Amino acid sequence: KNINNDETINVLVLQAKGKVFSAGGDLKAMKEKSGMFQGTSEELFQNYNNNVQKLPRAFYSLKVPSIAAVNGPASGAGCDLAFMCDMRIASEKAWFSESFIDVGLISGDGGMYYLSKIANHPLIAEMVFTGCRIDAKRAFQSGLINRIEKEEDLRKKTFEIAEQIASKPSKTIRLALNLLKKTSGKDLETVLYCSGLTQTLCHETQDHFEAVNSFLEKRKPEFKGR
Repeated sequence: KNINNDETINVLVLQAKGKVFSAGGDLKAMKEKSGMFQGTSEELFQNYNNNVQKLPRAFYSLKVPSIAAVNGPASGAGCDLAFMCDMRIASEKAWFSESFIDVGLISGDGGMYYLSKIANHPLIAEMVFTGCRIDAKRAFQSGLINRIEKEEDLRKKTFEIAEQIASKPSKTIRLALNLLKKTSGKDLETVLYCSGLTQTLCHETQDHFEAVNSFLEKRKPEFKGR
């Protein structure tokens, strides 16, 4: 909510410290039936709904673009976390695994929703049913990630893209992201209608006028987020 309400924020970068992007759920807590894994079946369902599933809802409602800088293994819920972002920049050492099946589980955090927006059914099926590791090269070839960078360059290259996005008209960025989310999977007429409404709003922004004027005057635009 703070990000959505702060108009000075134009992009979110998600990164990790260390050699692992995210290893996913706490297997020890699962074994001990502690923390969010305790209680009856009904209580466990509510724990997922009220805790784990807050994250995919937060990413879906995010009003600015998000980029995951995947520095290493992204496994289970960690894999899903990377897929919740709009873009993924990965190091050569990164890999992705829907490893839930290896511990007798499925993705309970909505990962299949996000994965289905990115990958084709055969690849999703392979990842979900086998828990296989998808290395950075295959992930790039399959369209799961945007770019592969050397490990030492990952942060720099990710922030270069983030800065490029942040330099654009912020209201238009937010409107474009909303349009992208709301029209995914919709029929042409719905997309055209929503696009027309969004474009009308864009035409009324001060940054649009600044962009047009700066282009005609052959100078660099100065966007104000208005």
